Amino acid sequence: MKFRNEGELTSHVLKALNQIPGVKAVRRSVGRRGYIKFGETGEADVQGVVAPLGRAFAIELKMPGQEPDPHQVVWAAQVVALGVTYGVATSVQEALEVVLPLIADGRK
Repeated sequence: MKFRNEGELTSHVLKALNQIPGVKAVRRSVGRRGYIKFGETGEADVQGVVAPLGRAFAIELKMPGQEPDPHQVVWAAQVVALGVTYGVATSVQEALEVVLPLIADGRK
């Protein structure tokens, strides 16, 4: 399925991930409203957890042909060093490929 923009891709990825039993995925936003800053520069678009082991994941969503920017690369390295499963996805299938191995790990 082709998506018109990253927002549309994000909506489909969240819907697919949250339909999987034991998975909770949320959209993370980074920005500023007046004096209030929210999120962290480079933070992944989708983050979540997989039961029963509480495995954390983060997925940076990109349109085909796009690559993570330098801030996103740094953020990814930091969370991977902490044990978070991280991936870059340009489709729902690629996002599922980041999360599904965590479900299999929890069933062993």
